[in-house]
Amino acid sequence: MTENESDRDEQGRFAEQTSDDDILRVIHAAEFPAVTARWVADTVGMERRPVHQRLEELHEQGKLERGKLSPRVVIWWIPEEWLQIEIVLEEECLRRSVHYSFLIGVSMSETDV
Repeated sequence: MTENESDRDEQGRFAEQTSDDDILRVIHAAEFPAVTARWVADTVGMERRPVHQRLEELHEQGKLERGKLSPRVVIWWIPEEWLQIEIVLEEECLRRSVHYSFLIGVSMSETDV
């Protein structure tokens, strides 16, 4: 198997190296409230056309909003409700982490006695 063949999926297409979560992560981390497909493509190291297709799919799934500034300029952003869900999940992970650390501390102090 050549190096190029290993980069292809079962249908013979080149396998994606960038996940939807990676795309959403860079949009969330952007210093701008909305981004273009070109900006995402440059940031994740992909061509603009496949990034635009992925952004359209994420939009259809409700994970992104889009706005057309002109016939050739489309901007993308993460909907407010998804940002709220992310904040809740982050807070829950932090709460569980603190709780887990507390439990480990209790267990360790009991074994030291």
